[in-house]
Amino acid sequence: MSRALSVSLCLAFLACGSSAVFAQQPNPLWGRIETGIRQKEPGWTLMEIYGKRQHQQLEMFQWRQDEKEIAAWIIVQPSVAKAILHFQEDGFGRLPYKSPPQKLDIGEASYVREARGNAIVVFRRNYVLARISGRASAITTLLRFARHIDALLGMGLDKSKTAYENGETALTEGRYEDAIEELKKAVNQGEGDPGRSQHALGLAYLKLDRREEAIATFKEAIRLRPNFAEAHYDLGRAYYESGEFATAAAPLEEAIRLNPDFFDALIVLGNTYQHSGLHTKSVDVLRKATLLRPDASDAKGALGAAFLLAGQPEEAALVLREVVRLSPRSAFAHASLGQAYRLMGKFQDALNSLQEALRISPADSVAHNYLGLTYLSLDRQQEALAAYRQAILLKSDYAEAHYNLALLQVALGDRNQAQDEYNILRALNSDLADVLLRKLGAWKP
Repeated sequence: MSRALSVSLCLAFLACGSSAVFAQQPNPLWGRIETGIRQKEPGWTLMEIYGKRQHQQLEMFQWRQDEKEIAAWIIVQPSVAKAILHFQEDGFGRLPYKSPPQKLDIGEASYVREARGNAIVVFRRNYVLARISGRASAITTLLRFARHIDALLGMGLDKSKTAYENGETALTEGRYEDAIEELKKAVNQGEGDPGRSQHALGLAYLKLDRREEAIATFKEAIRLRPNFAEAHYDLGRAYYESGEFATAAAPLEEAIRLNPDFFDALIVLGNTYQHSGLHTKSVDVLRKATLLRPDASDAKGALGAAFLLAGQPEEAALVLREVVRLSPRSAFAHASLGQAYRLMGKFQDALNSLQEALRISPADSVAHNYLGLTYLSLDRQQEALAAYRQAILLKSDYAEAHYNLALLQVALGDRNQAQDEYNILRALNSDLADVLLRKLGAWKP
């Protein structure tokens, strides 16, 4: 198959434009296809997997036997009724001499067509679209591969299952539009526990970043099942992810009241308190999370950050040293420990920790900002300037780095540059800009 055709196929698939947000865990369907083809076609070698299994909804496989190649693009589509129409161009575009599509008995809808010595088989099965391509001379092999993949896709949704079960399957596999369709059906048909159906529906909405619908659905789940801790948690999480921290606290607190050992709810509530400036409450909640799971480095890291914000660097350092032990490759842990050491006056220890953080993650803007503060504590002003500028280069809207840079520029007598930083800061964070003005005293921008 020509490289141009491969590229055009890729573009055609991407142009289908699934509205779903790709998840970060691989879809179990991809492993099923890889294993199934290996068993059915032992003479063919899997040469390439597009995307390295990072997508739930899009994957390409390429197999080879001697000089023959077969490629299969598979996509989970949000639209079922008209999905087959997405492939009407086939990747052939406006090429002349392409054959008219011929219907096949594969999947729920399918066809095959040829152009310039290449052939493509397109079919749909269980909300999934597949496109199998190769040389027209290998059409028999293409059809055989298509039937193998069709059978593997047919293992996806069990028609004997309820709409709720199919919805949960789709949700687990990252097919969020399909999950919404099935779960709405479950709600309308009154299947099973309506509170659980509404909760699962809310999760699908949240995965698609449809937060208003998710929030309304979680509230309905809570109305139907007031003691449903998971629904309270996910409602709070939806508010938290929207930046509505004051509103997020109440449902998270209720989730923990219903289930005092709800680890995930404790973590999100602790972070919510941090964003609300309630640092002592954040420490209390996150400490409980670390007691529940002593080896959970994420909980300990959050607790260390809470101690820093609460003005307790010694306690932060104790916790963060443990995080570094549990997760030695965590740039966040090394950077946070460096900040704790700086606040304790242990500047060389701080420098060592921050340099290790940047060795692990050179593009860590927070570590560069902390490094600037540490250099300033060591009276290495030019190095501090460079560190702040690097933090801003990596994250142009990093308000704290602009603030620190402006303070240092004024100290060095560079008021014009400080004026520029103040103007930027005022657009990013007016409260921090006001703090800058107060610190600078008589200086008038």
